[in-house]
Amino acid sequence: MERSSTAVEAAYFGFITGAPDGVVDGARERLERGRASDAVVSTAYTAVDGLHQTGEARNSRASVILPDRDWTDCEEVIRQVRTGFHTGRDFLERRLFVAPDARGTVPSTFLHAVVLAIEARTRHFDCPFVYNARQYHLFAEKAHDEHAARLLAAKGLTTRPENVVRIQGQVCEQNRSSSSFRLWIEEGAEPPLPLRIEFQPRPYLRVSLEYDPAPEVGNQRAVGEFHKAGNQPDEET
Repeated sequence: MERSSTAVEAAYFGFITGAPDGVVDGARERLERGRASDAVVSTAYTAVDGLHQTGEARNSRASVILPDRDWTDCEEVIRQVRTGFHTGRDFLERRLFVAPDARGTVPSTFLHAVVLAIEARTRHFDCPFVYNARQYHLFAEKAHDEHAARLLAAKGLTTRPENVVRIQGQVCEQNRSSSSFRLWIEEGAEPPLPLRIEFQPRPYLRVSLEYDPAPEVGNQRAVGEFHKAGNQPDEET
């Protein structure tokens, strides 16, 4: 939430399957167990719930166990994870107290810091943010990328390749490099959704995502709601 372009509150909620190691093997094992019997197979999800207010960032984490199923209804998944969050296993809450600046702004989330980097009119940008109740810093460099622009135009992802810009981001914690990412946007687009994202969360794992201009029918409602929310000048979605 922003007032006069100043962040005054930030909240987020998310979850992921709780398998940081052996992800592929674990998924294959669950799949084979499900095929071999009619037994109910469960999956552990790690869920987080965060709230940033003036001078403070709170982050809660818990493990929620749900039966395996074909998760095609995103709203139902969210409802079940939220319902079991506060009674989940290994519930942990972290708090970080941050001295507010003169404007009383709240600590940025990572995504809000990325949005600020996208909107910046300068080539270089840096911004502190809080993730998992720990302080980090985002350094970003923006530049035109003619080669990537041609490739994205050939795929029909942009009709204005001259406006395609690459943002190179570096995330640091206490002057130590933690991770890096790259994303490409079309300047002037509304909303400015990335055309491509590259991220390497692990030394053995590199993720590349590209914008799909024709989402599946099941996702059209969510995409439409995102576009609508993104046009609200005083909200971060």
